[in-house]
Amino acid sequence: MEQRVKLMKGSKGEVDVTMYRSIIESLIYLVNTRPDIAYAVGLVSRFMEGPTKEHWSAVKRIVRYISGTLNYGCKCISGKKEELQLLGFSDSDHGGDMVNRRSTTGLVFFLGQNLVHGTLASKGQ
Repeated sequence: MEQRVKLMKGSKGEVDVTMYRSIIESLIYLVNTRPDIAYAVGLVSRFMEGPTKEHWSAVKRIVRYISGTLNYGCKCISGKKEELQLLGFSDSDHGGDMVNRRSTTGLVFFLGQNLVHGTLASKGQ
């Protein structure tokens, strides 16, 4: 997702709602193993009832990113003995939803190179 992108409802240029929903549902499922796309997928999933060309171009950008990073994702812990380090990341967008003034927050924790916890939350103000 491009930085500082503000998607809004009511823009011009309707797209195929069924196709949009289908791709978003697939991306939501993919977030389980690809936490790097969680924020972007959460953002575009807000517009499943009436997507526009602007929303569709954001979804296409996510899909292009995925096609270029096929080797990324969560991996299972192997039987190798290695020193594991707990590492956490967080990010937030305070009031970034221009329509409902919602904030979005995401957390990811890794143990070694393995994802052990990831969440994405959107809260109204």
